[in-house]
Amino acid sequence: MKKFFADTIKEIIEIEMEAPDIFRKTRVRNYVDGRMILFYILRNTFGLTLDAIGRYGNRGHDTVLYSVNNFEHLIKYDEKLSKVYDKANDQALYILTNPIIRKKQIIEDMQKLRTEYLTYSKNMEYNFNNIEEILIDKELSEEEKVDELFKVDCFMYTNMGLDSTPLERKDVSTRSRVIYRHIAKINPELGRLLVVNIDN
Repeated sequence: MKKFFADTIKEIIEIEMEAPDIFRKTRVRNYVDGRMILFYILRNTFGLTLDAIGRYGNRGHDTVLYSVNNFEHLIKYDEKLSKVYDKANDQALYILTNPIIRKKQIIEDMQKLRTEYLTYSKNMEYNFNNIEEILIDKELSEEEKVDELFKVDCFMYTNMGLDSTPLERKDVSTRSRVIYRHIAKINPELGRLLVVNIDN
């Protein structure tokens, strides 16, 4: 979940509770209640873990858990809190269900993954064009050689997408067979099992 979304909910709560920066270190009631509302929404509407909420709110896991559990009881008896919660939660639900916002979030997530993927691919020592070198690398154990071959195989599959053509898929499948035959040179039983399964 994007920090921007959590910040949006936080701002609504701060305005309604008349408590600028509810993360300020204070035990003043409207700040404490504001944090409770926010933590409850982040936990129950956005589905964040207690640790993620704690990191966001600069609070410990126990504090977040206490706030979430306490809020469920408090909201039954405090009409003001209930109204603030309803307003903030409505905005949270809008964020989660609005297709334009969701599309933007998905695109941002995909761009982030692509950047991570490209960084990873640049750091890969081996690729399909030099898999022969894995077999002769004297610094790698047999298990490490198999792992490196699997990394190359996985990298090819993660590079494919829904828009991959049948020819591209066939090419990756053919290359996988080559990799599995190389694995068979190191671990014959595993290699044979992989080759048999790719044909099924």
